Amino acid sequence: MLRTTLHLLSISSLVLAACSSDRTAGELRGAATPQAAPTKAITKAAPAAVPPAAAAPAPATPQVAAKSSLPTLKTPHHAVVSLLDSRMLGHLIRDGGLAITAQSAGLAKYTTFDEPWRCWKLNKKLDDTRVALSFKSTSWLSFPLTASQAREAKIITLRISSPATQGLRVKLNNKTLKRASLSKGSQRVQLAIPEKTLHAGENRIDMIWAKRGKLAGEKRIFGALHWLQIGKAAPNEHPPMQVMGQGGLLLPKDGGLAYYLYPQKDAKLRLSFAAQPAEQRCGLQVTLKPEKGEARIVVRTEETLTKGMVTTSVEFGALTNQPLRVELQAVSAHSGGGNTCKSLELSNAEVVMAGPEPKVSYPKRPKNVLFWLVDNWRADHFRASNPKSRVETPVMDELVKTGTFFDSYIVGTESRVSHASLWTGMYPKQHRFIGPKNKLRSSFVTLAEALRKKGFYTAGWSANGNITRFWGFGEGWNYYRNTLHKGGGLTAKALANHAIGFVEKHGDKSFYLYIGTIDPHVSWRGRQPWLNRYYPAAYHGIFKKNVMGPTWDKLAGRPKTVSATDRKRVRAIYDSTISYNDQHLGRVLQALEKKGIRNETMIVIVADHGEEFWEYGRIGHGASLRDTVVNVPLIIHYPPLFGSGVHVKDGAEGAAMMATVLDAVGVEIPDTVQMASLLPLAQGVGRGYPRPRYATQYELARTMRLGRYKLWVGGQGDPRLYDMESKRWPEATRLEKKQPLVTRMLTDALSTFLVHQRRWRQSRWGVANNHLAALPEDLESGKGPGPIR
Repeated sequence: MLRTTLHLLSISSLVLAACSSDRTAGELRGAATPQAAPTKAITKAAPAAVPPAAAAPAPATPQVAAKSSLPTLKTPHHAVVSLLDSRMLGHLIRDGGLAITAQSAGLAKYTTFDEPWRCWKLNKKLDDTRVALSFKSTSWLSFPLTASQAREAKIITLRISSPATQGLRVKLNNKTLKRASLSKGSQRVQLAIPEKTLHAGENRIDMIWAKRGKLAGEKRIFGALHWLQIGKAAPNEHPPMQVMGQGGLLLPKDGGLAYYLYPQKDAKLRLSFAAQPAEQRCGLQVTLKPEKGEARIVVRTEETLTKGMVTTSVEFGALTNQPLRVELQAVSAHSGGGNTCKSLELSNAEVVMAGPEPKVSYPKRPKNVLFWLVDNWRADHFRASNPKSRVETPVMDELVKTGTFFDSYIVGTESRVSHASLWTGMYPKQHRFIGPKNKLRSSFVTLAEALRKKGFYTAGWSANGNITRFWGFGEGWNYYRNTLHKGGGLTAKALANHAIGFVEKHGDKSFYLYIGTIDPHVSWRGRQPWLNRYYPAAYHGIFKKNVMGPTWDKLAGRPKTVSATDRKRVRAIYDSTISYNDQHLGRVLQALEKKGIRNETMIVIVADHGEEFWEYGRIGHGASLRDTVVNVPLIIHYPPLFGSGVHVKDGAEGAAMMATVLDAVGVEIPDTVQMASLLPLAQGVGRGYPRPRYATQYELARTMRLGRYKLWVGGQGDPRLYDMESKRWPEATRLEKKQPLVTRMLTDALSTFLVHQRRWRQSRWGVANNHLAALPEDLESGKGPGPIR
């Protein structure tokens, strides 16, 4: 759960006017309320970001709104993101510049995803202070700057501890600065920044060390970073580098925090802080900056209270459904003399949505579970994901109408990796079923094992030749058969027959029935009457009925040799296998109905990966992280818990099925499970803010999608940004240079997740871009879950 909102003594709210030719940015609306503390609100337009070479625009003149009492939020609102809990994603603003502190585990977001290799040990203790230890001769950080920060930066200051006397070379964006001489112990290093070295967007600092030694109780360490600051001038001897104060986010005078957020329609920002005496009063400045267009600046100042809590809210207005840089800063409350504002602490800072806080309920748990896996089924060949799809799936369409459908990624790009994650709820890096000779370890608990221990009769049939006892998939079953190796048929019809026979014989027991179909996976066999519907014209090529495995291998190896006509025929054959699969799923559901247990059975339908069809020049899977491979359908049908006609667009991961099933039936979730149950999400808990969809290609490359934006990172640590709604083949156009704000939003989430992935448990820590309170507390205290080994 997000941090509980403190009891509030006074509430006020600011509604920003839309930026348009006939309305000023200072317009306010709403009547005064007796409960609202009198507050001064100032709004002004900030200049848009400009390239480094462009001339700086003249400062905008603030437009001062008439003083008034501001309306409260008249209806209940609930938090969807806590900025306190997600403080590891915040960027320190100090004297207008950027500060990076190793006192926070949030340093992970600057480490370029630990690629091309890890060079820092984070959160280490040195003389009762947390530092980052460099154990490589070259260590680096990547960080974002606004246009003004890059333009005005003159000095970089570092607080460093060295194990020995040595030289240090510092590079900024590959430009070498003056060499620094380090003595043993802690010291400040100040270096001038040449003009035009920095730029708006992503920048990089490299530290090249000369000697290593013992430091912070460890050997072979080159140096320790306490903090660094880039700005107009060097900071004082002891600048405030902590993120948290005594009870909230610390905003020192002319300093604060910046977050990269993705607020949805009708979202608001709710902020709470303690009232201060007039002579010490600080104002709270909120800056909302989109990728393009003008920023909005709001200054809030409590004018009458000297103690107690003040709460205010800021509407995002038209700046929703897009990533924003949101800056929270403390500023002097009055322009005149006599004010001694030092700092402001935000006891509460959160993105909220209208409505009471959703709660999870369990009115009726399912007695049985049917898990129907469709191998090699991509989401855009399903009408729930793509209304323009021609593929007929009436059975699954009905399940979507009366059940829950998630916009989802699968974590792997081929069968073995994905199945291992589906069956254990773990990421591939933790279950390590990646290499060609790897097996699923018997020490890891699978879904079948967890359910069998609680009295479920477990039975499974799979036509995928990789999902066998030999590879570690045979544990936890009362009965399991791989029909490729042991016989029993490979078609959806044959597997449905096994399932129907099981229901007829064992349907009186509480059961877990797994069916792994493989019809949409090569070899593809055209199915009627659908093939004629999807390809009604006459065809005289080599793919009259089927696409066999050897032929498919040639297509994958020489894609340009396939004619446009043959490609259309191949797609039609593939589509016909999906419709065929749907038909036989319907037969199993009819058997459940005939047995009288359909309403007692939770139905899960998911794919293990998708398939490329020449969109980017190739056919197949396993060799990319494109949406054609990792974006797959995910349906859960059990209305008592998951609702009817629910479409979760926020984002989900198919490998959360282990946690979801166990949560639904009331079985304890093993500690090794990393992904959280999707049941709360189906009931509204956590909805209203984009959630990450993550996938990895054998740990050689990773990707994360938030809303319409997707970040891909390879082994060199250089990200590629794509807008998945931009055009027909969106993953052909890179946007990281054009949209640095969006790039940084995804970088913060993905890099933080990858650095701390081995300990990550979503149920305790939240998701990569939306943290729970336990994440920073565990990392700061050294407690919490251990790494999965």
